[in-house]
Amino acid sequence: MAAVVLSALLIASCGPKPEFQQGAEVPPVEVVPYSAPSQLTARPFHQRINLSWKTNRPDSIPLKGYNIYVSDAAVIGEVLESELRSTLKAVNEQPYPGDTNPATDFETFALENLTNGEEYFIFVTTVFADSTESEPSNQVSCIPRPEGTFMLRGSFSGSSSGFSFHRLRSVPTDDLDNDLYLATINDELYLPSPRRLDIVLRETKFYRLGIFTDLDKVAIPEVKNPGAALLQVVSGEVFILEDAEGCFALAKADQVDRKSGMVRISFIYQPKPRTFRF
Repeated sequence: MAAVVLSALLIASCGPKPEFQQGAEVPPVEVVPYSAPSQLTARPFHQRINLSWKTNRPDSIPLKGYNIYVSDAAVIGEVLESELRSTLKAVNEQPYPGDTNPATDFETFALENLTNGEEYFIFVTTVFADSTESEPSNQVSCIPRPEGTFMLRGSFSGSSSGFSFHRLRSVPTDDLDNDLYLATINDELYLPSPRRLDIVLRETKFYRLGIFTDLDKVAIPEVKNPGAALLQVVSGEVFILEDAEGCFALAKADQVDRKSGMVRISFIYQPKPRTFRF
């Protein structure tokens, strides 16, 4: 038996030497982290928020999907973050697999059936194949709000001579919900506050911003100066409208037809009072 053991030792000693000698630096084992999403952004619409985030997805690790968390108050970075997160449930019942775009660098998700004027705080996590959940992405806050276009015709010219922002519909000039109308003064078109017609009608204030091509690209200064009760209509001009409840609309005179006395206006309306966010 001793001879057999000795033969085995001799064979082993004649085998290939180990690649790393004792004392040599051993290269670290590569560990792929469970990366969290980042660069989360939110775009508000009417009763909807469109989300987009960078996945930071490792190609070598399979995923179950993503969890989307929504709260009515800030969570990430708060003193009681871990406790607050433990009370939240993802809005998706199963991990969201991602959108239909084959690109995996970014994913999108639409939060729907939301309340206009309510502020929502949102963050996203990645769910891996072993059900491990990543750390949260950055947190964003967003307020859904309507946007659209409407036509104004001359004063008292019918049911579309005024527009109500909080009702989101055209109304007559002297309607109690009307926020503005179209008037001709010295052969020029103006947008006056309905209060100018009658003290019982709504008061509106206007703030002129200047000429812009797109409402989404307007650099909006904080409104500080007193608003005017009358605004001359200039094609392409963007202005702020403040209604009787202290809600703001960002609006633009897209098309002005002085001959027929008609103006087409595009708008983004923020239904949360005293909130200057578009």
